[in-house]
Amino acid sequence: MRIARRLAGFLRLLRPKNAVMAAIGPIVGWTTVRADVSRDLLLAAIVPPLVLMAGNAVNDYFDVEIDRINKPWRPIPSGVVSRAEAILTYASLSLTATAIAFLQGLALGLMAAAFSAAYLLYAARVKATGLPGNLLVSLGVACTLLYGALAAGDLPVKVILFSLIAFTSNTARELVKGVEDLPGDSALGLKTFPIAAGVEATRRVIIGLTLTTIALTAAPIAMGLTGKIYAVGSTVAGAILLEAARRSVGIAPESAGAVSGILKSAMMLGLVSMLLDNLVVL
Repeated sequence: MRIARRLAGFLRLLRPKNAVMAAIGPIVGWTTVRADVSRDLLLAAIVPPLVLMAGNAVNDYFDVEIDRINKPWRPIPSGVVSRAEAILTYASLSLTATAIAFLQGLALGLMAAAFSAAYLLYAARVKATGLPGNLLVSLGVACTLLYGALAAGDLPVKVILFSLIAFTSNTARELVKGVEDLPGDSALGLKTFPIAAGVEATRRVIIGLTLTTIALTAAPIAMGLTGKIYAVGSTVAGAILLEAARRSVGIAPESAGAVSGILKSAMMLGLVSMLLDNLVVL
């Protein structure tokens, strides 16, 4: 029973469900450039999830006091995982990801090392500064697609557009999560964007970013870079994003979790649509 509880605790620490999106991103980037399946594709799909899960572990290491207020069920405040185990997990996953990336080339290795270090810096310092931390996390999400394309040997406009969509949608979600965490963040004196700018200003930015994402999803279609699958998938994702924008009008800590879930659903649908559009010709 104790082993099962510990295993469940480490899974909550790493949040592998979120890592699925980090694995799809590089596959989208790769398949935009090339159609072959190779060892390098597998390696490219492994590195970003490892970096992300390492970032999740180190984030929980530094967020223990916040989580005691906002999320006392998290593995560290609940006592299932120790802080020492969390930082060791971060180091192990980061080193593994960086080593794999260097096998694919110097630029990819440096990218993995940079984001591994950036997630540590984010958790320790940057997160408390508000918007810069949100932008750093979103840059990491966007770069999963760039990583896959670079591993495949090119960086086409289509991947850059897809990365911009990932960046704006994830930034909106980061701000939503900032609203959700307001009670604990305020108690600890953090300067997150919702605290520094106010909830009303945060609502406007969230809505603006969400609507910008909807507009960006139309760009690859208008430029003739995508097919029917992406057109259908992005249209449905756009409808979901509109619902997220509507709900953000009155967003508060109590309702932010639902909005975050809606945004995550739209992001996942968008990624899957990008991938299937690359793989299936209709």
